[in-house]
Amino acid sequence: MTDRTRKIRFRKKKSYKGWFIPVILVALIFGIRYFWPKSIGPVSSVGGQSATVSRTETAEPNQSPPDGIVSVRQVLEKVLGLWSSALSSGSYNQFYSIISSEWQKQDTPQRLAQAYGPLRPHKDLMEFFPRRGKLVVLQSGPLESGQSQSPAVIRDTLGPESPWLVRGEWRTGRSALGFSLNLVWESGQWKPAGLRVEVFKSEIRNQ
Repeated sequence: MTDRTRKIRFRKKKSYKGWFIPVILVALIFGIRYFWPKSIGPVSSVGGQSATVSRTETAEPNQSPPDGIVSVRQVLEKVLGLWSSALSSGSYNQFYSIISSEWQKQDTPQRLAQAYGPLRPHKDLMEFFPRRGKLVVLQSGPLESGQSQSPAVIRDTLGPESPWLVRGEWRTGRSALGFSLNLVWESGQWKPAGLRVEVFKSEIRNQ
């Protein structure tokens, strides 16, 4: 009886150990497969790129611009003010810093200086902006396809649509600066995405 009992006890201990060890091995294998790639592999290899994409392509464009908070004239004075200063000084570094990221990819401060170079003879006139003259908004609204054929809409505040189109003139004396400004909502503010300007003289436009 004693020997048989010992054999039974010995077999129970052996079966218990045999069941416990495989469970530990399975748990270790599962833990390595599940946790190791997430904590080391993908994050360390593409972590920097993912953070950049999250800021520029996911976070900001999905946030709609505020409705009726930012004044169109305030943005115009800022954008055209920096542009006129750049035209006078010949340095477009500060103006370049406020334009949209897509525009920055296409141009440099040097290329902007070349593009707006033909208007350099009018730099003395631009020095008066916006202290003198009259700023007239002819169109202000969301930029849509075929908008040139539709009646001009004038909205005094920007948003919540993006992109936005503003057309107008800055009139002083017998000269006028015609402009067409495209704005986009980026990084929590309105930024120029394109600016077309033209300087002309006309007595009729100042009446």
